[in-house]
Amino acid sequence: MTNKTIGWIMAIWSIVWILGAAGHIKFSMDYELRQKELDTHNQALEKRIKVYEKLADPKSVQFYVSELNKIIDNMTRLIRVVESGEEIDAFFGKMENDIELIKDMVDNIYPIVEEFETEKESVEAYTVQNNLRMGMVQQNIDELIEDAEDYDLKLIKKFDIIENDLRDIRNIITDIRNSKIGKKIWNQ
Repeated sequence: MTNKTIGWIMAIWSIVWILGAAGHIKFSMDYELRQKELDTHNQALEKRIKVYEKLADPKSVQFYVSELNKIIDNMTRLIRVVESGEEIDAFFGKMENDIELIKDMVDNIYPIVEEFETEKESVEAYTVQNNLRMGMVQQNIDELIEDAEDYDLKLIKKFDIIENDLRDIRNIITDIRNSKIGKKIWNQ
């Protein structure tokens, strides 16, 4: 092979290598963009799942079931009203207000759920802060207990000294009473 052929091979190889590197860079950029899109989509899905989990809470379900039972009861009353011919307009007005109230309650569920999430975070922060405070209070109580125990030991030692001194004084008084002068003082 000649130098010219080797040069052409090297040039073609370099061009192929550069194109491969450019393709790899383009692929990695596309991959990162797609990954960001998927992450954003995943976060949105996680938020929705949390909302659905809260809505699937037994208390929430029980509340909705009771509201649905009220609606069914109202529908039963409506059938009776229509059949008996009572004041339909007044009943529909009340029913319309009830439906609007239920719509408002359903519309207000999502902001309440979001508010609960932020309150949960603030409660967690408050709990951590209180745990730190309680730790400091517990440490202060431990120090006070330790100081009290030291003080109790000191008092016990002082009481022992006083007790010994009182015993010595009683012995001295007994010795004085038993002496000749003591017998004259106490007329024994």
